[in-house]
Amino acid sequence: MLANLTTKTFSKFGSVENDGFDAAVSRLGISFTRRFAVTDKTVRRLFINEDSDTILDIDEGTAILFAGKTPAELETFLLDKTVRIDPEIYYYITPLINTAEISIGYSGTPSVTLTDPHERPEGITPSIDPYLVRTLLYHEKEPNFRFKGESHPFWELTFVDLGDMCNLVEEKEYELKQGDLMLCLPDQFHSQYSRSGKAVRYLTVSFEMRFSDPGIFDGTVFECDEYMRNLMAAIMTEARGSRIYSEDLILCYLKELIISLLRVNKIESSLKMSHPAVRRSMENKIAEQAKAYVADKLCEHMTVLDVARSIPVSESYMSKVFRKAEGVSLNNYIIERKLEKAKELLAAGDRSVTEIAEYLGYSNVHYFSAQFKRVYGISPKAFTGTIMV
Repeated sequence: MLANLTTKTFSKFGSVENDGFDAAVSRLGISFTRRFAVTDKTVRRLFINEDSDTILDIDEGTAILFAGKTPAELETFLLDKTVRIDPEIYYYITPLINTAEISIGYSGTPSVTLTDPHERPEGITPSIDPYLVRTLLYHEKEPNFRFKGESHPFWELTFVDLGDMCNLVEEKEYELKQGDLMLCLPDQFHSQYSRSGKAVRYLTVSFEMRFSDPGIFDGTVFECDEYMRNLMAAIMTEARGSRIYSEDLILCYLKELIISLLRVNKIESSLKMSHPAVRRSMENKIAEQAKAYVADKLCEHMTVLDVARSIPVSESYMSKVFRKAEGVSLNNYIIERKLEKAKELLAAGDRSVTEIAEYLGYSNVHYFSAQFKRVYGISPKAFTGTIMV
């Protein structure tokens, strides 16, 4: 993906010259300049000037600048302004569309390095592409139901909305409680049944999806957090209605859900397979990241789910890790930090209780006051009075 060319993004390779090409050439004493057309959209060679700076600018068209400290580590930028490239940096320019006109200036003679072909970036392309929903069914099953099972050449998602049930996948049994979700891979034989004697409600979505690493989902039961449950509710709402473009939104929600599951699964699976000492270290880092997030967002409405998604891990895993590392629940930690800040603001005396509650992300001043009194044994107003005495 192309990066925007700024002083910060390009600092590893040189600088952006805001005064333009001619001024940069003059200031640096560049001895040779020329203008040329670039047409080749594949990078097969790289230039490098080992002794002097190189100045580049776009004159006509749109171009992509490849730059890197080694031929194997190239980054791409939209060349839309004058840049100075440091000595010993590899670079090449390709047109974005057809042809681009470039001005270049340098001293000495750049050398050429042959490289494996690097294709120019074409933009954002999906790695995960659920493109066809075959069935979307909401099941309301009687106690002790049993589905004999099936296999088919496409994916199937099962989300338990009420009760609990068993998923039998390739002769292995998985328990799904309310709020749990599981994906069956294409061609896996699966059946479902209940042993609880209670009614079960669940959603199944069978769909086609282009995805290069299906095994990451194999045998994984996900405990859906509030964000994921809301996505499932949105899918069901669109399926029940007849609003314009509902089918497109279902595919969008489904993709968002799958990406959320992947992000959570990637981190938690890696941690579970790590050496205990490594796992403890990483869990402590997760707790520190959570504390930093709380400090940064202290004046906003914030939930445990918000903190978990910033990592990202599941809400339940975040709560477990934080309590283990800090000896207090994350929810209570958030409340304590907010109320400590409230005490500081009350002591300053330049805001009312209502203003402080709003500043700290509380939607209800009475709820804020109740929390304050529960923790400190005194109302915010009375606390202000004790300071004034």
